[in-house]
Amino acid sequence: MVPVAHAALTLAAHAVVELEPGTGATEAELLDHVDLHVTRALRVHSVSFTDALPRTTSGKIRRSEVAARLRATAPGLPRTEPKGSP
Repeated sequence: MVPVAHAALTLAAHAVVELEPGTGATEAELLDHVDLHVTRALRVHSVSFTDALPRTTSGKIRRSEVAARLRATAPGLPRTEPKGSP
């Protein structure tokens, strides 16, 4: 999840999704699925798709790199620092 600007909420959750090979989904399908399984406060407001998420050598998703890529393709997104940053 990456925070993005939202008119009413100031910031809203944006999901960047890597689909498994051979599968397909639309933004609307994913948003409907999330709405059924999370509270309104945790709702995802938008989705974008990528061929591959950046990962560490141990397989964890590099969230800061995902956010940087999203900001590069959509200027104007807020800059947020990871928790614990000086």
